[in-house]
Amino acid sequence: MYNYDGRKILEAYGLNKKYIEELIFDIEQLRTTQNKIINKFGESNFIDYELKQKTELYFQVYEQIKIVETIINDLEQPSKNVLYYKYIKHLQNTNIALKMNYSEPRIYQLVNKALNEFNELYSNQQTSHIELAQDYSKL
Repeated sequence: MYNYDGRKILEAYGLNKKYIEELIFDIEQLRTTQNKIINKFGESNFIDYELKQKTELYFQVYEQIKIVETIINDLEQPSKNVLYYKYIKHLQNTNIALKMNYSEPRIYQLVNKALNEFNELYSNQQTSHIELAQDYSKL
């Protein structure tokens, strides 16, 4: 079994959400440029390649985002809310405690518990992907 750092994965989630917005903007710009080049010259090989690269990157980042969201949704309460408030909404533990009507020390405990649960689900999800890839490589 692999050892994953849920904090880093969840922090990367926030960065990936911002990054995917930039990728969408880039893809839209490339499509606009591609259409202009095709209308003027009939082909756009360089833009086609760049658009393909950006689109593939978009889907890779999107997959990582969906994995994190799925795992958080699979958690039981209060773990689900704690991780949502901390890593998706970026609230401080003090604000999470107020929102959830817990003491701040209890929020620290719940965050650690939720991270352990997240790590376990993430590890299981990654292990099943690895096993599936190994099965396909045998074909």
